Amino acid sequence: MARIYIDGSIRGGKSAFEGLGTVTLFDGYALKEDPGLARDAEILVTRSITHIGEPLLSSCPGLLAVASPTIGTDHVDFDALARYRTVTDRPVPWFHAPGATSGGVADFALAAIVESTQRLDRPMQALRVGIWGFGNCGTALAARLRRFALPWVAYDPPLEERSDFKGASLTDLLSCDIISLHVPLTSEQQSPWPTHHRVDRTLLEQLSGAPRILVNTSRGAVVDNRALLDNLENGRSLVACLDVWEDEPFPLADLVERCALATPHCAGSVLEGRDRSVFMVRDAVAGFLGLPMPSSPPSSPDHRPVATGDPPVRGFMDKVDIGALSHRFKSAYGRAIPGDRGRVFDETRVTAERHEVRWD
Repeated sequence: MARIYIDGSIRGGKSAFEGLGTVTLFDGYALKEDPGLARDAEILVTRSITHIGEPLLSSCPGLLAVASPTIGTDHVDFDALARYRTVTDRPVPWFHAPGATSGGVADFALAAIVESTQRLDRPMQALRVGIWGFGNCGTALAARLRRFALPWVAYDPPLEERSDFKGASLTDLLSCDIISLHVPLTSEQQSPWPTHHRVDRTLLEQLSGAPRILVNTSRGAVVDNRALLDNLENGRSLVACLDVWEDEPFPLADLVERCALATPHCAGSVLEGRDRSVFMVRDAVAGFLGLPMPSSPPSSPDHRPVATGDPPVRGFMDKVDIGALSHRFKSAYGRAIPGDRGRVFDETRVTAERHEVRWD
């Protein structure tokens, strides 16, 4: 049986994988300090806090596969993984769970939009939303904006390149009252449309001419955090709502304080989505090992759907209370001594799990 090492903070990870081999739990933060803790792993299942790179891979000589129940992949050094495959002469596939929590992310972005529009002296339905990135999360947000009768445009050059999608121009996107980011984190080497620090000082100045809302639930380094802090400290009119940050779990304390809404990377922290993502990677690993095991994520307790209405704002905001979460995180993070901020970030994130919003 395969030796499976799983981050003990992954909800339901042990019970999901124990039918595939012998399961050993590890602490993700301890593994960052000592990669040798997983030296005997054949299947390694991590959270996004664990960087899958040369130090970890060289400490785990027997790896057969690596997985994370996450949407994003920016914690994986694919060049290092390719070299590991060459050295070990094993395929060592990588598995993750794209789309598993997209509904939860879209709900969170919508909640940030609804909450922050109160800072603009205009009716919510008079505001236009620009969706930057039209993949799983972006399209899910668009569906919810339709439900709320909010106008929107989408901008996604890579999608236009590979499909018949025709989106807005960048100029049109930047003219929107609200911009919500739903892009992967890519470098110049990875994409003709790199997103690392794509929202830089120059672009932030373009957004500062009139009151605008910027929502980021994608990846922290898509926005130059230092440039954003300077922008906010200089009294610009931008309303910043961040769920993701550079240097997590130690974002700039002053930026956390200055943001209108600040939350600790929990947009996708929906119980049903977490379960779905774990079972997606579990099934992928089972297939790789030749062990048939159909998906069977545990059922969640029944919870009431959002009431129909035009629009159903009150019922929705009762289910995604982003304002209270932001207040709790900002207060705890601001009071913490610098060395404890990572613990506050992670503890608040863990306690922020919620049910998916039911729209039926």
